[in-house]
Amino acid sequence: MYLEQILEEISVTNKKLTARMAELEKVMNDKLIAPEKEFVTLKELAESGKWPYTLQATRKMIERGKLEERYHFNKIDGKWIFSWPALREYLENKFYSKRCA
Repeated sequence: MYLEQILEEISVTNKKLTARMAELEKVMNDKLIAPEKEFVTLKELAESGKWPYTLQATRKMIERGKLEERYHFNKIDGKWIFSWPALREYLENKFYSKRCA
């Protein structure tokens, strides 16, 4: 009787773990397959983890002219919309030039 209870508990736990693994695989596949956004807002940019600067630092970069309007970003209805390919190029050039210098 005791052994049957243990086997039943193991079976239930195994089913739960299998279901959880399937959920995690789905999430991972969705993230891996999801296409990269071409345009992002300032908030999305800062939260993406790909952009190494904070919201405030990005605003300062715009004020100082390090990011060019109509190339790196556009202001639409008072909201900054950034071109991720242009920003990725900016980062690659910035860090590549530091390594080569």
